[in-house]
Amino acid sequence: TSWHTNWHVKATYSAQFGRWTYEEFYGDILEGLVGTCAENCALDVFLRDCEEAAQVGAYLQIWCKVPQIENLVRSGYSNFVNKMIEAMSHSSGYYSPTRFYVGTLSCYIDTKKAKPHEMLRVEKCKVKELLKSPIEYIAFRGYMFAKGFTVTTEQLKRFQSLGFANFQYLFSSENYKLLTPERTLNYLERERERYAKRHKNFNNLISPTYFKDYLDMTRQLYGNIPPELLYPKNLEEAHNRANQLIKDKESAELTAKIQKRCEKLLWLSFADNELGLEIFPCPTHGELIKEGEQLSHCVASYAKRYANGDTIILFIRKSDELDKPYFTLEYNEKNMYVVQNRGRKNCDRTPQVREFEKRWLNYIKETKENKNGKQSREKTELRAGA
Repeated sequence: TSWHTNWHVKATYSAQFGRWTYEEFYGDILEGLVGTCAENCALDVFLRDCEEAAQVGAYLQIWCKVPQIENLVRSGYSNFVNKMIEAMSHSSGYYSPTRFYVGTLSCYIDTKKAKPHEMLRVEKCKVKELLKSPIEYIAFRGYMFAKGFTVTTEQLKRFQSLGFANFQYLFSSENYKLLTPERTLNYLERERERYAKRHKNFNNLISPTYFKDYLDMTRQLYGNIPPELLYPKNLEEAHNRANQLIKDKESAELTAKIQKRCEKLLWLSFADNELGLEIFPCPTHGELIKEGEQLSHCVASYAKRYANGDTIILFIRKSDELDKPYFTLEYNEKNMYVVQNRGRKNCDRTPQVREFEKRWLNYIKETKENKNGKQSREKTELRAGA
């Protein structure tokens, strides 16, 4: 197959299977491009100026979508283009091919501009200075430009100390519209220093991602972020407080749903005077948490399933100690069987509890049959009366 007719196929192949040098391509690439749309794409300049192995296929792939990339090459910035391609290539493992994504190009250059300095978002006199920076600096700077922020070289160093990826995560949500780079940097640096003084084992808890979690929780609580809560005086305390408020709010909502659910399930309640045991549906979210804590098992994690009607949680208590958790039972109402019945630290049922469970299931069966029989008679009488 000739390069003249299928150079774009080779470009895709080279982009998918790693970096290729000029010699690793068979045939004369430049000669093969003669007469094609890519004849004047500055590939010859790119090959000549690259200090490291030129990624030919990826360059051609970029050129197809952003032809003005050749302006950077013709201006002597081939090495930058090659480094940019390297940074935009990703491999999922040693045996997996390297893949190049043109879509991430806008992080490095403004693809709507044509002049090199405009593509790099700087004044002409500062292009060379910018290109001396590590490629990750340029990528983060481009990301911040896309968000509407101008970032200085000094700020880039400070951003890096807290993690570029962490800041991209922070500025990825709607919250970023309320923030300013300089104030955010100052705030996080100050909070990190304060945290380090309070805790001997400093573990980098204070970070842009931690700050974003706080902002997200605040927005969840209030619908928006009040200005006075944007940069709290103590981030650690504010984060913990917001987290607790959300838990309390969720608990209140769950309690309301669980209470309604409990009212519908009261017919499952049963007491056996001989065995001295009683069973009743879980009444509140707080009681469910208490049950799990005192019996050292995970029933509290069933709260949402119970509240939403996906399962039934009932408490078995001794008749003379109704406030003290004893055994916890999960019941499948549809198929009428006990899913599990566990005591302290998930211990199995005692003979007494096993016998009580058997008697309770018989009671449920009889109650349900009586209820269904009554409903059937009522329907029959209604039809007869009609």
